[in-house]
Parts: sequence; C-alpha cells; structure tokens
Amino acid sequence: MPLLKRKSQKQSSGAGSQQNQASGDMSITNNIVQVAQYVLLDQKANALAGFTAAAMHTGDARVAQFNERTLSQFPEDRLQAFSEPDFQVLLRQAQIAAACSGDESDYDLLIQLLSERADDDRRAARSSISKAIEVIDKVETRALHGLSTYVHFYILNLSLPTIGENLDRLNETIKNINIDDLPTGPRWLEHLDTLGLVRVIYDGRSSLKTYEQILTEMMAGYLGPGLSHDAAAEFNAELTGRGFDTFQFYPHDFNAEAVRLSYPNVHHLEAAIRTHGHSEEEIVEIRNLAAERAQFGVVDASYRVRMMAESDQRPALLRFKSWRDSIEPAFQVTELGRLLVLANLQRLFPTSNVPRFDFSI
Repeated sequence: MPLLKRKSQKQSSGAGSQQNQASGDMSITNNIVQVAQYVLLDQKANALAGFTAAAMHTGDARVAQFNERTLSQFPEDRLQAFSEPDFQVLLRQAQIAAACSGDESDYDLLIQLLSERADDDRRAARSSISKAIEVIDKVETRALHGLSTYVHFYILNLSLPTIGENLDRLNETIKNINIDDLPTGPRWLEHLDTLGLVRVIYDGRSSLKTYEQILTEMMAGYLGPGLSHDAAAEFNAELTGRGFDTFQFYPHDFNAEAVRLSYPNVHHLEAAIRTHGHSEEEIVEIRNLAAERAQFGVVDASYRVRMMAESDQRPALLRFKSWRDSIEPAFQVTELGRLLVLANLQRLFPTSNVPRFDFSI
C-alpha cells in the first residue's frame, strides 16, 4: 500500500486531457519556483542590511550569483522548503556566508547544505546545518579536501566480482581526487578540530586504521580459503533443504582450485539476503551458515599479502596509501564534519550516489 495517496483529480477525456494535466503540473512547478525566487530576493535584502555602503556593492553581486546558482542547482522536489520560516532563516545565513566568501565552491557547499536541510527538518539537523553554514568561509580548502578524501575511501562501494576489478575502480577514483593537493602534517587536523569538524585524540593509545586494514575489511569475503566445487554444491544443497535461497559462487582470485561467495564483505552479504525478504533472524542464520560452511569472512594472511601486492602495482593507490598511513594524530569525525564532507562529496561527484553515512569514522 502506498504511504502517500494523491487526491483524485477530475480530468476530462479526449485528446486534450493529457495536455491539461501537463499544463497543471507546469503551473504548480512555476508557482513553486516563483516562491523560491521571491524568498531569495527578500532574504537577500535582509542579509545585506548590516553591510556598509562600501561593502554593499560587492556583497550584492556575490549574493546575486549565489541566488542564481541556488535556483539552477536546487532539487525541484525540495523547492517547497523556501516557504518555511526556519528554512528562510538558514537561507539568509547562507547568503551572508556567500557575501563574505565570494568563492564559487563555497556557494556549492552552501547549496548542498540547504538541500540537506530541505530533506531533513529535524531540530538537530537544523542546528548542525546552521553551524556548518557558519564555518564554511573559515574552513581551509585543502583541509576539507583531505577530510573528504579520508572519508570517501571508507564509504566507497567496492562490489565488483573480482579483487582486480575493485582495485582498478578504486585506482581510477583516487586518480580523480588530486592526490598532490592533499594536506600533510598535523596542522590541518588541528585546524579542523578548532572549527569542530573533527575531534583530535591525544591519548597516546589511539591510532587510525591503516590502508591495508581498511582494504582488507572491504574485501574480506574475497580473501578466505574458499571451497572446492563439491563443497560449494553441498552447501547450496543444505541451504535448499532449509528453505533458503542458494548462493552464487565465483572462481577464487588466488586459488585456481577453489570457489568463493560473490560478496566482498558481510555488509554486502546481508544486503543481498535481505532483498529476498528474509527476516532478521533468518539473515543471522544464513550469515552464520556462510561463516561456518564457506568460512566467509575468514581472511587468509597469504591472500591478503597478494592483494596488497596487486594494490601497490597501481600508482594512484600506492601514493594514496602513503598519504593515508601518514595521517596523525588519531581523530574522529563529528556531525558537523559529516555534514560538510557529505556536501563536499556531493559537489565533487554530482552524478554519484554518495552514501549519507551517519557513523563516526
């Protein structure tokens, strides 16, 4: 049953009916856009009210440019937010930030944050987004680039059939990130800590996971000992006997005599099982069977070494590993950092489905 129902519309039959419906939809859309245009202009005057005459001209030009980009980039299905009072407060705050910055990349970040607010009107979200808008023109570009790259590596979805294909995709992604512009040393983290995007940890015990540890977690499902063809067939027969769907097995990347499950890690395994409509109890049962019968998730140390050797053969990954493993001290990403990283990644990869990660990294 759909969660939302449309009110029934009286619609005449005949050749002109489709045109009448389309005209009505266009009229509604135009009205929403006109509301957004009006609010942008109205809040612009409020945003510039505190500027001196000398600063007014520059600020006015920057906000006009920001408004134009907002209308062209803002998702049409979220334009209704412009009629909400609390959204207008954030919009005015964003216009002030745009007037102070003058940087087009900052405009795009501000638009992404406003779009995030249009999609999430919880009080906690409003508070965090307001704070994020407040610090945008204070965040050093290289520092935000470094944090975004650090997070992006964690949330990449490596789900291709083989280790080699996944490493190739990762290599191409990293090549497009501009490795040479990544920050080094501790100062960029201290800068982000000062602004509240991260919490630097100086306890002398905490450390970040290495590139090898993260990559191993991403592809642990491909690094197990595997099964013989006969053992794989017996495992599927057992699943069928229990009333579960069977697994697809792929040739093992490092053992020509073995096969393995087609999932790179336990998260992909559980997601695949869930698509078949199994209960959470059944998902746990099937996952445990995969671990017991197919040794899914057990990492063979020799295979991990071979994976890392393959990774090091790709120049961008080798350089990224060197940068990633040099980061210190340890730190955690805050909610404010999460919002700005998400906005930045959506700006950098507008055609990609950037996961809305909500965990501490």
